[in-house]
Amino acid sequence: MSKAPQTLDKSVWVIGDIHGMFDPFKRLMDRIYHLECEKPRDQRGKLIFLGDYIDYGPSSKEVVDYLIKLKYELDIVCLADNHEDLMQQFLKRSDMFEKFGNVWFRGNDGQETICSFTSSKKVFQKIYHQY
Repeated sequence: MSKAPQTLDKSVWVIGDIHGMFDPFKRLMDRIYHLECEKPRDQRGKLIFLGDYIDYGPSSKEVVDYLIKLKYELDIVCLADNHEDLMQQFLKRSDMFEKFGNVWFRGNDGQETICSFTSSKKVFQKIYHQY
């Protein structure tokens, strides 16, 4: 007689729209991290991030750096959303950026993201005056 496989109840955490707001994101993650790390490693849940890590808030780089670090400690999946796509279009200087780049840079606070990723005022000023 064989035994039925044991099923484990694992949590699934789904988080989206962080938008460069590191402090509230970190408070949430501290709580989730605490709950998950109390469990044995094979029973820890999965965290799914839906994108929109950047723009609007002042700490986009901190959010991205934290997610990179987190992937070595917990089971996470990071998806990209429209704000990441807009930044990629900006970095590639794509046709889409030529049409809509100003929308991202000025309308969706892409300048906040650039400021977060660079401490050089000269770089920011050069980019800012182009758009």
